[in-house]
Amino acid sequence: MLTVQPAPSAPIVGLKSIEGRDPIGPAPLKVLVMYPPATPFAAEAVTELAPYRLEGQFGGPVAEGVHPLVIISHGHAGSRLGHHDLAEHLAREGFIVASVEHAGDSWSDQSAFGTDRAMLGRAYQVSAAIDAVLADPIVGPHVDAPHIGVTGFSAGGYTALTVVGAHPDFTRHAKYCQRHPEDEEVCQVKELKKVIGDLRPMFDPRVKAAFVMAPLGVFFGPEAFIHVKTPVFLAWSDSDPVLLPAENAEPVQKHLKTLVGTHVVTGAGHFVFVAPCSAELAADAKVICEDPVGVDRVAVHRELNQKVSGFFKASLGP
Repeated sequence: MLTVQPAPSAPIVGLKSIEGRDPIGPAPLKVLVMYPPATPFAAEAVTELAPYRLEGQFGGPVAEGVHPLVIISHGHAGSRLGHHDLAEHLAREGFIVASVEHAGDSWSDQSAFGTDRAMLGRAYQVSAAIDAVLADPIVGPHVDAPHIGVTGFSAGGYTALTVVGAHPDFTRHAKYCQRHPEDEEVCQVKELKKVIGDLRPMFDPRVKAAFVMAPLGVFFGPEAFIHVKTPVFLAWSDSDPVLLPAENAEPVQKHLKTLVGTHVVTGAGHFVFVAPCSAELAADAKVICEDPVGVDRVAVHRELNQKVSGFFKASLGP
């Protein structure tokens, strides 16, 4: 349901829905694009896609010229709206932003969980989202195609790393679960199921930079990043109980030679990287929305979003 609400103080960005082709499954690939508009939207209205309130409006041309493109990959069972505040911020900073909803591993469809369709196929979906944006007659001509980046959270952080050339080793999963049998989330699947066949890790050379948030890193060993040549920025929470930093983010930090920066959120949980929740979403998704005492998610995102835009400006250009 789409309704119009009073506008925030920040400028309104342009919105466009694009449907791409999932290269590894039958479902369409849903992509939400945010962009800097050519002319300001009416300041008295924004868009509500329950339970999310977006500081943007559908329609209107893209700002003149070409703009770097950033793809956002959500976490397991997430949504293309789950990082809308980051997308809005980047669009205000001059980027075109495309948030892909991963078919088979989203809030509405988890049929690919624990299979190669998700663990390897997500990267193919990111690449397909790039194709869909470039092919769109409204947005595509305004994409600065040599300057494309990717950012992702949790399983989306893992996805971002694979897109820029990281190679997962799924034999590491059993050893991890021997060390952490209490980890019901990661260890509920005993081994990766092959439903696609000979699906291999996919590297997209069009992606020139990656900002990775609280990544699923248990599948990355010391040699996982030898083919990664692009700059990567890594952020995580030091108190993450879902993807333990010592088993996930910290090994990535240790072994990734192209790491150009890190950002650690002190005292927060795993889902602090998801956009601050509306009251409606908080009532339905306490696990995702509640933060430890003393953690201000709005303030965390104010700083985080600046770091993301600063990294991509430095890596991709204005």
